[in-house]
Amino acid sequence: GLITNELVRNSLKHAFPEGEGIITVNFKRQGDKCKLEISDNGKGLPKDFDIERLSSLGLQLVLGLVRQLDGQLMIESDGGTLFSIEFPL
Repeated sequence: GLITNELVRNSLKHAFPEGEGIITVNFKRQGDKCKLEISDNGKGLPKDFDIERLSSLGLQLVLGLVRQLDGQLMIESDGGTLFSIEFPL
C-alpha cells in the first residue's frame, strides 16, 4: 500500500505539468512472485535520474520497502514512466 501511494502521488505531483494524464496500477501474481506496475503517460524522468542518489523521502521509502520485501525495482521512462516491482510471496 505504501509503495503504491508514494508512486501514484509522485506521478500526480511531477508527471503532468500540463494538467491531465493517465496513471495505471496493475498487480498480479506470477507463480511464486507478485508484480506491481505503476505507470503514467507523463513527461518522464530526467535523463540523469538515479533512484540510489535521490534526496526525495518518498522514493527513498519506496526503495527501502522494495528491499525489505526482497524485491526488485525496474524503472523505464520513455513516453511516460513505468515502475515495475517484483517480489516473492
